Amino acid sequence: MGLMGEDEAGGTIGTAAGARGAASGSQFRLQLRPDSQGVQWAGRDAQGRPTLTTDEPGSSPWLRFKLWLQSLFIAERLL
Repeated sequence: MGLMGEDEAGGTIGTAAGARGAASGSQFRLQLRPDSQGVQWAGRDAQGRPTLTTDEPGSSPWLRFKLWLQSLFIAERLL
């Protein structure tokens, strides 16, 4: 579950809090990377320090692998 919108510069921003994130109070901001070649997730760790990651928060390597594997067999138009 999340919210999406546009910032003052017209870039897409959002916050995401999944089932686990909502319970723990984790929130992340989706933003363009400085090189504009993808997105990054900005958030805070348990101590309140800022963090940046290019992997979706709450996803595991196993989940990303399963989704990649399924993408080989399911046409994108069906998603």
